Amino acid sequence: MSTQLDLQQRQSMARFVVGQSEYAPSIPTINFAGNISYDASGVPTSISPVGQSGYSLGSIQWDFGQRSGAAAPFLIAFQAWAQNNNINPWQYQSQNDVVSALSSKGSSLSNNPSSGLNQNTIALLNQFLSDPAGSGWVNTNLTNTSIGLSDATAINAAFGVDQQTLSNVGLQVQNSITGASLNVEDLGLVESWAMKIENQGGDTAANQLLAFLNAPNPYTVGNVQNFISNNYNSLIIQGVAQVTSAYNAYQLISSEAADENPNPIFAQLYATAANSALIDPAVMTSDSAIPSFFRGPKCNS
Repeated sequence: MSTQLDLQQRQSMARFVVGQSEYAPSIPTINFAGNISYDASGVPTSISPVGQSGYSLGSIQWDFGQRSGAAAPFLIAFQAWAQNNNINPWQYQSQNDVVSALSSKGSSLSNNPSSGLNQNTIALLNQFLSDPAGSGWVNTNLTNTSIGLSDATAINAAFGVDQQTLSNVGLQVQNSITGASLNVEDLGLVESWAMKIENQGGDTAANQLLAFLNAPNPYTVGNVQNFISNNYNSLIIQGVAQVTSAYNAYQLISSEAADENPNPIFAQLYATAANSALIDPAVMTSDSAIPSFFRGPKCNS
């Protein structure tokens, strides 16, 4: 049995273990990590973010405040959709104000709440995202580039983002001193943890774990779990715990599918997961059990 994972397996874990552990619906929506209060016109009156988090969307979380280069292209696609549907995209806020709000970090929004997205603007953006044009744009330009179409390092230079893809982080785990010592089941779990930390905390957070995994002597999975518990904030620890639950489900169908006499249901689930990692979940067939199969209790990230 192989003790390594290939690109397709890492992509599948990124989508269905890391992504589904976010408990995100198939259709992406505009989210905000924190609390926002609005007046009767939908204008924000107070914004309390979690750290520097800004507005985000997608099952593979894309924080526009941390990756602001994607805001303008996203809104260009939104404007084209709105015009095709005879909708005024800027009826509640100007285009410049929406670009600025979507690109802002949590501290800027907190200091100037009225500069945030109007509730009615969010409703229009979510209407766009509920359409295949919107969900497809997010899947192609944000989700898949975050997952990684190859083991390349950068997410998307066009958006000014020079961050590691989730697949690349998984590969670095596999090539680490600890990763090389693990069996394939434990390797997949640690890779999933690292991908979740990258997605939630960025390069700095993930590189801290990768440095630990490259210590001269290999660590056990328990050692790695203790390191995460002692070195990351509560939100990342909660996210890693949710990934563990989702990975257990993924590993169940993976091991059953590899059995000499596989359970046909689990075999089909695993094949669907492997072949659907880069497909827009919003257009997957309604009888697919993949999105809900990996979900556990809701985790706010």
